[in-house]
Amino acid sequence: MGIDNNEILSLRIKNRKKIFFSAYMIMTMLLLVDITAILLWQISLAGYWTDRLVFWTWFLSTFAFLIVFWKSILTKIYLFVLILGVLMSIVPMMLPFYGILFSSTGMERRSYYTPEYGKYRVQLIQSVMSRPRLQIIENKGIVEQVIVFTDADFLKSDHVKVGYESVIRLDVLKDSPDSLTLKFYTPSQQIEKSFMKLD
Repeated sequence: MGIDNNEILSLRIKNRKKIFFSAYMIMTMLLLVDITAILLWQISLAGYWTDRLVFWTWFLSTFAFLIVFWKSILTKIYLFVLILGVLMSIVPMMLPFYGILFSSTGMERRSYYTPEYGKYRVQLIQSVMSRPRLQIIENKGIVEQVIVFTDADFLKSDHVKVGYESVIRLDVLKDSPDSLTLKFYTPSQQIEKSFMKLD
């Protein structure tokens, strides 16, 4: 006895749902591993927008996941947990919420510079909790790690509207296992600054 067209279509739909479910679970695990690595070891995927691409891919695919598997009680529980998580992030002065917003959109970036040889990435970031701070990130292939996270007061300027100079060029003067000396070129000055690398 042969299989009719409805059964074939039903099998195809089930197979596609399984593939989508597996892909969504992999994306969710990748996002969780990425967030954990950033929080615990200051390590992320290489490139400023890579982590944001992972987040937005997961975020948009979550809508499709909820629609496709909406009949399942576990999906409804999952939606409740997601909504609860967003609400809980808003409660403590909205700080975690702003953290998610800034990290997923790049809105926290005030200044960004990549040296030509690509070993270090420098960015001046803003925060709802503190003054703008400087991050220096070392490229390690497919991942990168924050090696310096410090205040940016040495870039302060009364001549700039936002109060901090923009970096237009960067030279590495000294690079040792525990410290890094950089020369910052801004529109109005040149600044040499040494930093101790994070352990």
